Amino acid sequence: MLKEIKKIEDFKNIESFAKKILASPYRFIKEYPSHVHQEHLLKKWQSSIGSEKNLFLVSEDSVCTVDHSIFDSEAFGKKSGILNLFHSVKKSQKESDKLIKEATRWADENNFSFLQTRIDAQNIVGIRALENNKFNYADIVLRSIFTYEEGITHEIYGIKSKTNVRLAEKKDFEKILNIAKKIFKNSRFHKDPNFPDGFAEKIHESWVEKSLNQERGFCFVSEENNSLCGFFTAAFDNEINEHSSDKLIRFELSAVLPMRRASTIWLDLLNAVVRHGYSKGGKFFEGRPQAYNYQILQRQMKVPPKYLKAEMALHRMKNK
Repeated sequence: MLKEIKKIEDFKNIESFAKKILASPYRFIKEYPSHVHQEHLLKKWQSSIGSEKNLFLVSEDSVCTVDHSIFDSEAFGKKSGILNLFHSVKKSQKESDKLIKEATRWADENNFSFLQTRIDAQNIVGIRALENNKFNYADIVLRSIFTYEEGITHEIYGIKSKTNVRLAEKKDFEKILNIAKKIFKNSRFHKDPNFPDGFAEKIHESWVEKSLNQERGFCFVSEENNSLCGFFTAAFDNEINEHSSDKLIRFELSAVLPMRRASTIWLDLLNAVVRHGYSKGGKFFEGRPQAYNYQILQRQMKVPPKYLKAEMALHRMKNK
């Protein structure tokens, strides 16, 4: 059974079906409200079904959605989307291949030039189904989480840096971008040979700009003698937070100039972000560093975080 759902009323058993899908990534975090992920998943599915710009496919044991991404489309200059694959425990290779094949056929017919996805790195069946349909490996990220108390009270400092850590202002925009251009050469957007020059810079520029405008979150900078040494952006996950009073904040971009990485600047910035986020109602803080970003991982482990899962990121470009 493979069916496209276009109306909510055509998916009568949506709640019971959602219960078959793999459990929340936060299920091992006893403080995290257990119902939040389920409610968020249902809302996400309902949103996909309710939009003509998106696709919602259901098979016997799996769901696949393709959601149009305004953010990626604006940065890339071409229609872009996010593919999400939701498996039950009973997933099969044949069923997964068929599901992804139909989703990518629909995306091609609807002029999606770029699709991206993240999938549990343990989900070999899903990964092979994506690879069989022209998705290519792009990155691996390690998801981790900690509470405000764990992030602040843990002894993370050696000698505190003497730089001034403050909320970023619009006047800092160009300086932050200059740091980003020097540091971010290993992102999946930089490394993917299918992207044109400058695409990664546009993505990072948009993230920073929206943080400074507080559309996407907030940004802290570390300053010394009127020069910026580093920055750290973070954002509230508004989709998940709609279902919980215990707000989740995601870390986004962070960087420290190479000559200052031996200092505690990154930890000072982390401390400022956590304190500010907590003052705005944040309780949980989630990081998604690249698996090979060893410097950030080593610093983050000083908190220490609770690791949730490893995710593989894959990209698909439409054939010209």
